[in-house]
Amino acid sequence: MDIDTYRFSDGQLDSLLEEMLENIGHTDPEIRDDLIYNSFVKLILKDYVTKEQTIYILQKCMSEQYLFFNIEDKTIGDSVFTRSFSALVIATILYKDATTRNLPSELVLQAIHVGIEYLLLEQDYRGYVKEKGWAHSIGHGSDLLATCVLHPEFDVNQTKACLHAIRTCVLVEYPYIDEEDERLIQVMEALIKKGMKDIELRNWIEDLEVELHLSHKRYRIEWNVKLFCYSLYIALLKHREFSASRQAILDKYQQNN
Repeated sequence: MDIDTYRFSDGQLDSLLEEMLENIGHTDPEIRDDLIYNSFVKLILKDYVTKEQTIYILQKCMSEQYLFFNIEDKTIGDSVFTRSFSALVIATILYKDATTRNLPSELVLQAIHVGIEYLLLEQDYRGYVKEKGWAHSIGHGSDLLATCVLHPEFDVNQTKACLHAIRTCVLVEYPYIDEEDERLIQVMEALIKKGMKDIELRNWIEDLEVELHLSHKRYRIEWNVKLFCYSLYIALLKHREFSASRQAILDKYQQNN
């Protein structure tokens, strides 16, 4: 079905949305990525869905059955696909609402809250999964959090919580190999745009180093920290006012070389 040319009859779109939600975490990447997710993006961004339908999708995707589906289960399984693609749909809705401002403020604030909470709670860090495609929970969660930060409803007092979420993602034993560092940097860029100060970021970098040394499983965590800090340093070259943060990174790696 070509959504760009299709005309939906009364109730037909509701049925389609339900089916898409039921299969949002399908393990076939062609169905999940190419069909369902891309259809959500088109339907949301091109105004096929009503305000009421958008609210319904957002509420469902933020629920225990979607963004937080089996999130406390440490068994590596397929539930991560439901969580990570729910994150992308929420991000799409917030991206749209940042300009239209059509959604209730309390619902947007809830979405910003769960965007932070998701990265704090996610424990399945896999990027690409053989035969099932991209899980990429940290990448998709970062996309969501960056979108949350850039929304007009974001409160700068939540900056510390966002930084804590990023730290939680970096200090893990799973070695990132699928550009998770670059996706996390999007959140940093968004926080800078919203007014985060150099001193705040410098202190965060120094605290990250302290926590790294307190870790009992250092090698893979050290890999993640190093990769993230390199990417952060490159990003900060565009921001002259962040000289103290850049120097904190240089000091760390000059001492180690």
